[in-house]
Amino acid sequence: MYDAKLDTSLIKSNRDLTLRPVRREVRESSQVSELTLRELFQMFRRRFRFIQMAACALLVLGILVCIFSTRRYEAKGTIQVQPESSAGLNRETLMGAMPVSSDALEQGITIQTQARILQSDELALRTIHALKLDQTAEFESKPGLFSWGNANSLPEAANLEKQAYALKVFRKNLAVEAIGGTRIIEISFMNRDPRLAASTVNELVRELVQFNFETGYKATEAASVALSKQLSDLRTQSEQLQARVADMQRESGIYSIGTTDIEGRQQAYSAVLEQFERASTTLSDAAQNRILKEAIYHAAQSGDAETLSSLAGNTVTGAAPSGITNSLSTIQNLRSQEGAAQAQLDQLKAKFNVGYPKITELQASIDSMERSIRQEINRVAERAENDFKVADRTWRNALQSYNKEKIQADALNDKAIQYMITRQEADGSRTLYEDLLKRLKEAGIVQGLNSNTISIIDQALAPIKPKRPNVPVYLAVALGLGVFVGSFGAVVIDLVDDKVWDTDTIEQMGLPIIGLVPKYDQRREAMNGDNPYATYREAIGGVRLALTRPMVGKVGKVILVTCATQDESKNELCMDLASSFAQAGKKVLLVESDMRHPALFRSLELVANEGLSRVLEGLNADRAILDHPDIPNLRVLPAGASPHDPSELVESPRMRMLVKEWRESFDVIVMSAPPAIRFTDARYLSELADLSVQVARYGVSTRTSVHRAHNLLSSHSHGNVGIVFAGVPPDCSN
Repeated sequence: MYDAKLDTSLIKSNRDLTLRPVRREVRESSQVSELTLRELFQMFRRRFRFIQMAACALLVLGILVCIFSTRRYEAKGTIQVQPESSAGLNRETLMGAMPVSSDALEQGITIQTQARILQSDELALRTIHALKLDQTAEFESKPGLFSWGNANSLPEAANLEKQAYALKVFRKNLAVEAIGGTRIIEISFMNRDPRLAASTVNELVRELVQFNFETGYKATEAASVALSKQLSDLRTQSEQLQARVADMQRESGIYSIGTTDIEGRQQAYSAVLEQFERASTTLSDAAQNRILKEAIYHAAQSGDAETLSSLAGNTVTGAAPSGITNSLSTIQNLRSQEGAAQAQLDQLKAKFNVGYPKITELQASIDSMERSIRQEINRVAERAENDFKVADRTWRNALQSYNKEKIQADALNDKAIQYMITRQEADGSRTLYEDLLKRLKEAGIVQGLNSNTISIIDQALAPIKPKRPNVPVYLAVALGLGVFVGSFGAVVIDLVDDKVWDTDTIEQMGLPIIGLVPKYDQRREAMNGDNPYATYREAIGGVRLALTRPMVGKVGKVILVTCATQDESKNELCMDLASSFAQAGKKVLLVESDMRHPALFRSLELVANEGLSRVLEGLNADRAILDHPDIPNLRVLPAGASPHDPSELVESPRMRMLVKEWRESFDVIVMSAPPAIRFTDARYLSELADLSVQVARYGVSTRTSVHRAHNLLSSHSHGNVGIVFAGVPPDCSN
C-alpha cells in the first residue's frame, strides 16, 4: 500500500491547478527567471546524491592520504636577539664618542637580519654537515642516480647537484618567524625523526651564535691590521712634534714651571716677559702720578682758594707729597675760619654801626686770614710746579723703558705663539696615539665578549605527536572540499541540464499544466486499496477533474495521452487515468494505439488477442475489446501485434470510423499514443481527440522536447493540449 503520509502540499497544488484556466498567458520560452534561494535549495536537494558522492570520494581520498602519508614531526625553538653592542671597533668608538642609542627601526632591522641569516645557505650547509643530514634518506637525491658516499670520487656537477638538493629539502622543512613587537624569533624544523628535528633546530642556533662571533671577530681583526700601520706613522709624527717643541722652548726662553692654573693650562716662565711686565707696571704708576701732579699744579695756577680747599681730603690728592697735603689742609681750615668770621661780622653789622669795636676787630681778623690764604696758595703753586716737572720726567723715562721692553716682548710673543701651537699639536697627536693604541689592544677582546647577541629562550625538544598529517584538519578539509566541489558541480550540472525539474520551468515556456502526479511504483495498490485518501489517487483524480471541465468550449470525451520521448513512460498514467474514470462510474474504453511498443498485455496480465492492429486491418472491434479483470466499466483494446507500418494504419479512414463508433458506445475513450516527436501517430490522433494530454516526467523530460512536442500537438489539435507533470517527488509542491 502507498504511504498516506506523503506531503499534502502536492494534493493542494494539484487541486489549485484544476481551478486554473487551461489557457494561460503565454510567456516567452527563452525568458530566464532569477535564481531564488528556494530554487537553489531545491536544486541542491535534487543533486544531493551527486554532492554526497563527491564529498564521500574526497573524504576517502583524505583518509587514504592520512593513512599513507609519511609522519613528519615539527620541533620548535625560541631565541631572543639582544641589541647590538657598540663596544666593538668602529668609527664612533675609535673617536671616543658615546654610543648612540638605537631606535625601534634599527632594532627591527637587526631582528630581520638575524632571521634572514638563519635562512641562509651558509648556516644550512654548516648544520647539514655538522649533523650529517646529507646521509639521511630524506636528504638523498633520486635513488640510484648518485651516492652520498665519497664526494671526491663523484664529478663536480654531481656534488653541486646533491648540495643544491640538500639545501632545497632543508629550506622546505625550515620555518623562521620573527614575532612582531618583540625581539623573539621562533625556529621550527620538520623531519621524519623527531629527535633529528630537535637536533637540527638546536644546531642551527649554535651555528648562528658561532657565525655572529666569527663575523665580529674577523671584522675587528681586519680593522686592527689596517690601523696598525697608521698607528706606527702617528707615533713617528708625535715623536717629531715633541722634539720640535723642545727646540722651540730653548729658542724662546720660555720654561715650564710644572704647575697648572685653575683652567688646567700649564704654567710657564720667561725672563723677557717678566721684565716687560715690570716696565708696564712702572709706566702705569708714573702716568698716574703725573696726572695727579698736573691736576694739583693747574688748580694752584688758577689761584682759586675755593678750588684748592676742595682738594683737601680728596682721593686724588691722597698720593700727593705731605707738604702740599698740609698746605691744602691749612687753606681749607683758613677758609672755614674766614667763613665763620664773615658770618659773625654780618650779624654785627646788622645790629651796630660801622665804628663798633667788635666789627673792626673782626674785619682785621678776616683780612689777616685772607693774606694767609694767599700765601699758602703761592707756596702750593711753587711746590706743585716742581712736583709736576719731576713726575713728568719720571713718566717719560718709564715710557722709554716700556717701549724698549715691548719690542723684545713682541718678538718673544711670535715665538711663543708658534711654540704653543706646536705644543698643542704634539700633545694632541700623542693623546690620539695612546688612545687608539689602547682601544686597538682591547678591541679584539671586547668584540669577542660582546659579539654574541643571541639568547636561547627555549631549546627545541623532540615532539611527541606528528605535525603532519593532521588527521582532523585533513579530513575536515577533504570533507569541506568535497561538499564544495559537489555543490559547484551540482550547480554546473543543473545549469547545463535541460531536464524539467519543476512546474515553473513548464510555465515559463507558456504551456498549460493540468495536474501533478507524484512518483509511485505501486499504482494498482493505490488505485484499488482501502485508503481512499492516498496521494497518488488524489493526484489522478485531480487530473480527471481537470479533463472533465471544458477546454476551449469542449468537454473531454476522447482523450489522447502521449509524451515527447519514449523515456517519459506515459502508459502508467494512461491506464491509471482510465481506471479513475471507470471508478467514477463512467463507461470507459482504454485504447492502446502505440503499436510499436505494446505494453498493456504485460501490465494488465491480459490474454493475448488480436488487438488494434488487426481491428484496423478489418477485424471486428467487439472481438478485440476485452474487459478489465479488476475494474468494472473499464474495457481495454490492446495494441496487438506490431504491423509493418503503424502510422499508415492510424491515419486510415478505418481509425476515424472506429473513434466515431466509440463515441456513441462509451462515455470516455482514453487513447495511448506513441511519442509525438518521433512518430506522427500522436499528431494524427490528436485531431480525432477532444483533448490531448502530454506527459512530462520529473527529471526525465527536457525543456526542448516538451516544448517541441507541445507545438506539434497544438498545431493538429487546435491548442487543446494540457501538460501532466508526472513522477514528482512528495516534497516538490510546485
